[in-house]
Amino acid sequence: MTLADSLSLKPDSRRARRLEDVNPEDFAWSIPIMRAGYAGRGLVYLVVAGVSLWSILHGGQAEGTSEAMQSLQGGWGTAVIVLIALGMFAYAVWRLVDSIWDLEAYGRGAKGLIARAGMLVTGAAHFGIGGLAVTLLVGRSGGSSGRQMLDTVLQSPGGQLAVGIAGLLTLGAGGYYLHKAYKEEYRNHLRANRFTTHMNGALKAGLAAQGVVIGIIGMLICYAALQANASEAGGLGSAFDWLQGQVYGRVLVGLLCLGLLGFALFCFVNAGYRIIPKAADRGIESVGARLRAWRIDRIPYARNYAVNVGEYVVIPEAEDAETLRDQIGIALGIIRIFSVLAAVRFDDHPVFETDEVGNVEIVDDLLPPPTRATQPTCAENGPQAALGVRRICSHLTGAAQQPGLASEGFG
Repeated sequence: MTLADSLSLKPDSRRARRLEDVNPEDFAWSIPIMRAGYAGRGLVYLVVAGVSLWSILHGGQAEGTSEAMQSLQGGWGTAVIVLIALGMFAYAVWRLVDSIWDLEAYGRGAKGLIARAGMLVTGAAHFGIGGLAVTLLVGRSGGSSGRQMLDTVLQSPGGQLAVGIAGLLTLGAGGYYLHKAYKEEYRNHLRANRFTTHMNGALKAGLAAQGVVIGIIGMLICYAALQANASEAGGLGSAFDWLQGQVYGRVLVGLLCLGLLGFALFCFVNAGYRIIPKAADRGIESVGARLRAWRIDRIPYARNYAVNVGEYVVIPEAEDAETLRDQIGIALGIIRIFSVLAAVRFDDHPVFETDEVGNVEIVDDLLPPPTRATQPTCAENGPQAALGVRRICSHLTGAAQQPGLASEGFG
């Protein structure tokens, strides 16, 4: 399997051609940076979602990133904050390295430059979270510094427009996360194994929850730009507060916290199994490639099994003209039933073999005893009208020649 197949790339695409002449060993140094960055990012969401969910279960409210880290100060919490700061700085460095060295092989086209610019913006945002953790370690509160900076921008000429554009871009980022979760594109960037193949539900829910959070933050930024009021904008804590004010807000916030725990899992999985295109071995298999191969391998098997079942279905030929139409209908129904059931494997079902009905000498409780054949009776009277009484006479004559019917029906 080629790397283009694992990443779901067309073999003749520009991105696939960029990866053909790349030596993975030249970029192996980026893998530890990527692992540290995603691990630190996952730790942030684990702390924020875990602390918020614990607070909700005990009658409190969900907390933002700053408040959640402030609750960790002292004892082991300080060590966790140090790990968060290091992880955020590592993730910022990873996004910078990923963009400059183009480790995803996006290229220098319009789409590639937009994607690489988005990496820089994401890295800057996580660098800010790392700086917030440092301010908490040195005994300062950085909760209002970001809002003061936003207020300064809003008061400057063209500031509302700039903040509004930033809000729209943030909304677009939230939509991108939701689209990515819906299309399950992240599977093409995870190495296939037993764990990553069976954890898709949690990973998908976590990515969708992250999209919802970013979308709410983008909406609040746009509203702050319209109102020229920096207090309307905010981060994760503001998103929790806005959602808390909606109908069933407490339930919605709790569900969102569960989703963010899934996103923390998503980050940890990426730390362990993410595929960096320029640093990946050419024979590596992604989750998406394995699932596609699994589906393709089973389609021909299902069709062949359906044909084999159909070959062993025997429909006896109808000998009675009056019931011929009904028997054809039953035969078609049986064929349809077996066509539906052909995709199911019945390995544990017993198989019965029978001979033709005319050759059966011993019943064995599987077939009914043979009936005595009689000679059909021909009408002795001439044809009459459809409702004539002479038609009844021919039926009576035919019945009389069959002793069983004569004794039962007319005796």
